[in-house]
Amino acid sequence: MIFFTADTHFCHEAIIEICHRPFTSIKQHDNRLIKNYNNIVTDKDDVYILGDFAMLEKHRKSELINITRRLNGRKHLIYGNHDYFLPIEYIRAGFWSAHTHLEVEGMICVHDPCFAVTDPLTTFLCGHVHTLFKYVSNCVNVGVDQWNYTPVPLNIIHEYIKENNINREG
Repeated sequence: MIFFTADTHFCHEAIIEICHRPFTSIKQHDNRLIKNYNNIVTDKDDVYILGDFAMLEKHRKSELINITRRLNGRKHLIYGNHDYFLPIEYIRAGFWSAHTHLEVEGMICVHDPCFAVTDPLTTFLCGHVHTLFKYVSNCVNVGVDQWNYTPVPLNIIHEYIKENNINREG
């Protein structure tokens, strides 16, 4: 299966307050996100993480490796504004690939939704905006704040696009 998620912000203590996430500590936050993720993702699945995977400075590479290896599946990173490591460092940490954007199943995966205005006839998946919107025009936010802190399967994305007439003329 294919899954999408964004804005997990592992190890980012302030995200709990900033986004009003229902956790009392970053340890509880990270463990719940990992549990939710592994409850639905298997090692045979592909997961596209649309940015802001972990809030870690360069000297905390061992924590990046620890978190990445705890997560099931083939992980593909779409860089966000808080992803500070080089692509090869993400791959060495356990990601299969790292990109600035990527087309998956006919949809363009980006972190920042501002790119959606560049092509109004294409469906975009994004993160970055946390609780600001779940979808707008031709762009669906796959961030954890919108999807119960859990990755979203491709079939649910397709259903959501259809139900909300996303990116349909007339």
